[in-house]
Amino acid sequence: MVKSNRTVLISGASVAGPALAFWLGRAGYDVTIVERAPGLREGGYAVDFRGQTHLSVLKRMGILPDLEALQTHGGAMRFINERGRTRLYLPAEFAGGDVEVRRTDLSPASDRCGAPGDRGPQHPDRICGPLVQHPAR
Repeated sequence: MVKSNRTVLISGASVAGPALAFWLGRAGYDVTIVERAPGLREGGYAVDFRGQTHLSVLKRMGILPDLEALQTHGGAMRFINERGRTRLYLPAEFAGGDVEVRRTDLSPASDRCGAPGDRGPQHPDRICGPLVQHPAR
């Protein structure tokens, strides 16, 4: 008889790591996320969610209302040169999604990094900060 190990270690607490942890936790796995950064990363590009597939996944995860409240309402974008002339125009249909949020806002909404010990499908153990110290070369 093969014993099933239901423990998973995920390296990386950016966007994909917490999403994977959510679904594995929901399936009954004991999940730990490790991240070498000491905390949430600030900045980054906007993240667009487009179409029924994206929106239904966010809804099933229970974070769609949070993301809708944080959305940028991005629209058309115009890139201009130093003389104020338009060099590139991106219509709203191309430049944004059904829901667009700043990466900085997506991270807390997906509960990606916090104090270890808050367990459960939506709250895996998280260990943030440098885990491996490399000697100076």
